[in-house]
Amino acid sequence: MWRDMSGMAPGTPYNETNGTLVPPGLGTADVLDALGALLSRHEALRTVWAEDASGGLRQRVPACGEVTVEVHRLPDDDPEAVARFVASAEPRLRGTVFDTSAEPAFRAAVAVGRDGVVAVLIGVAKLAVDLQGSRLVVRDLRALLDARAEGRPWPPPLSPAQPVDIARDEGSERGRATTRRAVRHAVTQVGRFPARVFPVPADRTADRPRFWRGGLVSTAVPRAVAVLSERWKVSGTTLFMTAAATVLATEAAASGGAPLSRFGWHLIVGNRLGETLRHTAVTATQDLPLAVDLGGETFSAIARQAGLEALRAYRHGRFDPRVVDEAIRGEGGVGEGRDLACYFNDTRDLAAGPAVAVAGPGPLRRALEESSFRWEEKVDWDAVTVFFEVFDVRERPDALRLSLYADTLQLPAHRIPVVLRAVERLLVTAAVDGDIRTTDVAALCDDPAEGEPAASGPETVSSWRIALRPAESG
Repeated sequence: MWRDMSGMAPGTPYNETNGTLVPPGLGTADVLDALGALLSRHEALRTVWAEDASGGLRQRVPACGEVTVEVHRLPDDDPEAVARFVASAEPRLRGTVFDTSAEPAFRAAVAVGRDGVVAVLIGVAKLAVDLQGSRLVVRDLRALLDARAEGRPWPPPLSPAQPVDIARDEGSERGRATTRRAVRHAVTQVGRFPARVFPVPADRTADRPRFWRGGLVSTAVPRAVAVLSERWKVSGTTLFMTAAATVLATEAAASGGAPLSRFGWHLIVGNRLGETLRHTAVTATQDLPLAVDLGGETFSAIARQAGLEALRAYRHGRFDPRVVDEAIRGEGGVGEGRDLACYFNDTRDLAAGPAVAVAGPGPLRRALEESSFRWEEKVDWDAVTVFFEVFDVRERPDALRLSLYADTLQLPAHRIPVVLRAVERLLVTAAVDGDIRTTDVAALCDDPAEGEPAASGPETVSSWRIALRPAESG
């Protein structure tokens, strides 16, 4: 994560945000106490980072300090007021620029209604915790708030481990052996990546700005994935990355590129398979190279094979990224001349609630008509070919948002919604018809683009500071 941030322009925010509703009856002081306890039990939330004289990264965990907590006064406690609070505070927390060398990379926003606090949001630098780490932190915060509301002592943390314990394990002989195995696996996978995914004709010009992100909100997709996961015994993540790879390869061939026998993803993985990592607030996310074999005659054949490859990849998810990068991207590395800029990330919170119920053909087809597309982001510079992501939709628990971020010199902007709708149709068609032949995927790519991004304004808030002091035990 430090490496990713060092490649960004100075002052670029790179944060996770998350939040929880607050049980009734708690005041601002109760919530501030819970936030203080949260920071005390998770060292990652109060760590500061700095480079030493040799250019290496050094971390320090202060025993005391301060963090900022915004306090919003809501005119009412109804869901619409809370939604407006989230819409206002979350972008501000996500956009906070932390001085990670001098202050804890943590900030919170509290919504106070007529009868007490109703919601809390947190913003924390990805350098401290990743997406799954932020979810763990919020679940722990909710446990602290529940304890205060019920008059109980603070519950013990789920894991006593801290980031330093994980770092010690990674630096051990066992950790170095894990990296060596990961290097061998990564080199094998990248060696199967294509040289280029999309052709770039000499007369093509990029859209302005060059990199565009579009999102498709769909209730059909989670239902179709539930059907296919049960039928084929493969994970939703495998289905999403396989569908995206199949459609993108079809799109590339239709634009004049050579047919791809494989698609090369950098798969973003949370590395939370072990008991310790599952319950430790830390950034454990890394990206794994994964070559999806597109040679199957049907979507099910491709998905099943990709599922097996993904399981092998997950076993090699923890490694020293500097060593793997050198083997792949260094001079003479196996990645030379290959497209290493296609990324996939499934961000769904599978622990948040029950899975979507399996639906029949009729509801699935009707759900296709409810999908909505909008443009979400346009930036001048980046270093990706495509970045495909899957998100939960806070306002629609029965929906998912498929997101595609692309270099429009390689994938023109007007084709981004086409690809997203084709992925949706591929999953639904396979669920309704039992499967789909890969030669029939091209017929799914015929949708026009639509929609423009919306904007929201800021809200006036007050700002509180919490003083963090060592516990009585020292």
